[in-house]
Amino acid sequence: MDCGCCALPLLLRCHPELVTGATLSHPRKTIALLARSDGRTLRRFCDKVPSQTMRGMLPALFSQVSDRQFIDVVVPLLSSSEQADALSKIACSLDTGAMLEVLNGALPGRLVIVLQAPPEALATIIADVGPGRIGAVVVPLLQEPEDLLRDRLVPLLRMVERPAHMAKIVDQVDASVLIALLRGVRAEALAAVVNGFCEEDFNTEGHVIQLLRALNSAPDLANEKIVPLMEKGEPSKLVRLVQGIPAEKLLAVLSSTEADGVLRLLENTNADFAVRLFQLPLDSVISSMAGGFADVMADRNIAELVKHSTDTLQAGLAQADGVLARGLQARGADPSTGYKFGDLTRGLLSMGQESLEPLQEGWEALQKDVALKTETLTETLQQQVDEHMQKVHASLGQNAQLLKEGLKGGLASSQKRLRAFSCQNDVAYKKGLQEEEVF
Repeated sequence: MDCGCCALPLLLRCHPELVTGATLSHPRKTIALLARSDGRTLRRFCDKVPSQTMRGMLPALFSQVSDRQFIDVVVPLLSSSEQADALSKIACSLDTGAMLEVLNGALPGRLVIVLQAPPEALATIIADVGPGRIGAVVVPLLQEPEDLLRDRLVPLLRMVERPAHMAKIVDQVDASVLIALLRGVRAEALAAVVNGFCEEDFNTEGHVIQLLRALNSAPDLANEKIVPLMEKGEPSKLVRLVQGIPAEKLLAVLSSTEADGVLRLLENTNADFAVRLFQLPLDSVISSMAGGFADVMADRNIAELVKHSTDTLQAGLAQADGVLARGLQARGADPSTGYKFGDLTRGLLSMGQESLEPLQEGWEALQKDVALKTETLTETLQQQVDEHMQKVHASLGQNAQLLKEGLKGGLASSQKRLRAFSCQNDVAYKKGLQEEEVF
């Protein structure tokens, strides 16, 4: 093992490419690096970076990074033995232009924190994002507070199962939207949503990419609506919502409704049923939400009944969709053309008796279940109304008694005051008569 006193000469002997015109022509930077770094740490970094890469990187590093940024950002990076492996992988993946953007734009200490993320994840993101995106997205992130990077970004990169998906997100999302999500959503909640999507959702026309592009045009919605949904909502239902509804339609609905109402709807209904509701014409969705469908489910008893009923209803609707699809197929029509009158009958006729019996049984079970739940819901509502009216009557009775007692007490007090006043007047009158007799 090398001792500290001979680490620097050994470093220069093993890596003569470090002695270049760039390092010699910028003595202040060179002295700062050598004075604040351990030669063994620098050697470890240089051992992992190919000589050709090092020769191309050093001139730009010494000549195009400002003195202040070199001392505050570059030197701490090269002096950190913990980040040597991650830094070497990044140096091999990042082109010179992007590297200069990052080093000149980062605030002190930020890169040291980010490099605590898995090196493979960082290398994948750097390798997969398009030209110019590193500077557009990563640099604004490196100007955020340290706790955001340490408590949100780094844990997120550790928990995301497929770093390539994060690369697709970085490649498409505006920095303001990504920062809003990191500020408002816990890392584990954000990672759960990202991990819930499939590979196709991250394609060029995939659901995630379409939503990110739409959010870039409406960044306020990210903070006001998407953040509460991702922070408090069930990840699997949010994924289903994004997959089932076009991005523009989804944002249009969210912009016209309260996030809490959407959360209650998702919490207390079948996910596929919620998607069906959102797929209705925009005015119908908004009127349903504004009309109290989400608000009424603030009551736990009602919400539980609604959830069970929508589970059953969704099963029945799925069966009906299957019958309609068979009818459309029997008509020889393209599924994209939509259904026509008679497709349901065609679908039923195309099914054998054995296939119809489970459908009939399912439909009858659905009717019975809906009737039972409706009756139970009615009884629950009536019970709540009765309890409320009893409280109202009790409150009115208490108020009436208090009013009666108050009036009674006030009357007694007034009578007492009148008697006292009369006594005083009587005494004064008698005294006046006595004085008059004296005269």
